[in-house]
Amino acid sequence: MAIFKIQAQRNGSSIKLLEQLNYINKPTSVPVGHTYTAYTSACHPYEEMMLAKECHYSPTNNTLSDRFYFEFILSIPESESDQLQNFSLCVQEVLEFLSNYNYGHYQTICSIHTNTASHLHAHFILNNIDFLSGTRLVITKRHFFNIREVISIILEKYGFSPIID
Repeated sequence: MAIFKIQAQRNGSSIKLLEQLNYINKPTSVPVGHTYTAYTSACHPYEEMMLAKECHYSPTNNTLSDRFYFEFILSIPESESDQLQNFSLCVQEVLEFLSNYNYGHYQTICSIHTNTASHLHAHFILNNIDFLSGTRLVITKRHFFNIREVISIILEKYGFSPIID
């Protein structure tokens, strides 16, 4: 069964965001050509995500506080980890879904990691601010279960096991 996790990074997380973006793009972990983006570039995602937060900042809409960004990790079982091409297609569809969640435009970058011998996995970093409207993304438990359900369907579409509970 696949595993899907979410982590919301909170106040003061700009350094943590930079560290995570550097980690997911580490050349020794990511096969060439397996980093994908939506509404941002692969070269400067940190600067672009911070710019979106700064452009939409106001005292009533403090885009630089509370949940700063979301990190998702999607992992498939070792027995299915020999299917890099299919996993790549799957991850691209998940990226499209997450970056447009709830009709938004959320800057997202993801990389497939092959740095562990046991399983393929993908890291997704999603800015919590819609870069067009400035709307803050809030993910409740209900949203998380909806996201997980859709991603399970996408996994099965590409021949992978669904997410475990």
